[in-house]
Amino acid sequence: MTSLFGEPEQPEADPAELRANHRRARHRDVLGATDPLTPILRWMADNRSDRAAAERARQFWLERQAAEEATLASVLADLAERHVTVSLHTSSGGRPSGKILALGADFITVAGSRVPMLVAVDAIESIHTPPGERPTVGDRPLLSDRTLAQALGELAADRPDVLIRTGDGTSVTGRLMVAGRDVVILRSQGTRMRDRSQVYVPVASIGEVTVTR
Repeated sequence: MTSLFGEPEQPEADPAELRANHRRARHRDVLGATDPLTPILRWMADNRSDRAAAERARQFWLERQAAEEATLASVLADLAERHVTVSLHTSSGGRPSGKILALGADFITVAGSRVPMLVAVDAIESIHTPPGERPTVGDRPLLSDRTLAQALGELAADRPDVLIRTGDGTSVTGRLMVAGRDVVILRSQGTRMRDRSQVYVPVASIGEVTVTR
């Protein structure tokens, strides 16, 4: 059929078909697709994302809590356990470098380039690790109670020659004769006995001790 203007008339839409099309459109709007698995897959993806975010948040708070409990001694203990080569800057001006071999209550033993050395913890200004080394939190307790004075007392039994660097950068050399509670006694070296003298060094002033012979 044609209209009064000579154009073909459009057939009237079936009301039932219109309602069916409307229901299908609403179905697509609600689910986002005609695939019935799409809502489930979307929910699973969102759930995985939420779990991952929750795990990241949990890890962040665990690391923050550990960092808040960190101490210098426990950082040194962690580096020693992992056999990390460190470079130390000390108040005595030294730059000892090597792996931490042992820890005392107030000192560490570092594997120097030639011989191990004792470094007082209070003399450490900074600790540098190699590039790419993972961060150290340092939240573990220190187990050793041996002090620097006690360690020097044990070394004195062998009368070794030592180089001591004090906190102000002074270097003292001599034979380690005695180590008391808070002082060590060195005998200076000389070709003749009458040229030798005693040197008294307060333990509290010691930054580094290197056994030279």
